Amino acid sequence: MIDTFVWVKPAFFRYSPVDHTWVTSYDSRITPYPSIRDVKKANELFWYCKGDFHKTGDPRRSKGGLVLGCTLDKQVAQCLVGANDPNRNGTINVYGIHGVCHQITNQVLYSGGISLPRSRWWHLKKKVRGYWLSRAIYGQYGLRKDEWYERTVHCIPSYAYRYPRMPELLHSAILALNTLASDERITILESLRVQLLFDIREIGYATRELNETSEQRANKINDRIHQFEADASQVLEGEPDAYYKIFGTKPRERHDLVDPNLFVFPE
Repeated sequence: MIDTFVWVKPAFFRYSPVDHTWVTSYDSRITPYPSIRDVKKANELFWYCKGDFHKTGDPRRSKGGLVLGCTLDKQVAQCLVGANDPNRNGTINVYGIHGVCHQITNQVLYSGGISLPRSRWWHLKKKVRGYWLSRAIYGQYGLRKDEWYERTVHCIPSYAYRYPRMPELLHSAILALNTLASDERITILESLRVQLLFDIREIGYATRELNETSEQRANKINDRIHQFEADASQVLEGEPDAYYKIFGTKPRERHDLVDPNLFVFPE
């Protein structure tokens, strides 16, 4: 078992309303390794979570950008999501389509198994901007659930991933609205999410147009997410508190979840 630390910095640009997350086996406030080479030399671990190498967390944030500290199983965490390699992203094979950095971070944290209290997951909702929105859309561990199940069986035979009884959005909406799954608002929200995921796949896997850039493709996905946010706000018109409890954001706000600098056209 090792102590691990989850960090944040604004995604995309300095004042982005969404945070990028990553995980380390060391406290970068105490030992700010200048490069991944130094991390490896010190026998420490840095999980990129589909991002760049960061010497420290956001210095403008509380605790220097540290949002969570916990104890994880080193061997299991390495099996689920390899560290010190920017190309190891768990089962998020295509960034922006199967999930984003938050889902990869969750996969690393899964190595804490049942020892990671549920309250820790809720703590991320409060500290990581955009985290709850991406969770509502892509799920806790991303969209490739069968592949994720197989990986957990391989890495943790005694504690494999259990499929949630219902999608995360449904569960959050039932609690936020204090109602049943049959509530029309909830069924509409879930249908909007299902359509969103279909459209994200259609957009992401579409044939690349002449001179189309990865930034343009990522922006198309983000625009579709913006439309989902607007539609969800309309469904929950007059219920801003419920909207916040479900998505962790305010109604009619726009959030880019897919970093145009990280998106790569799928083969």
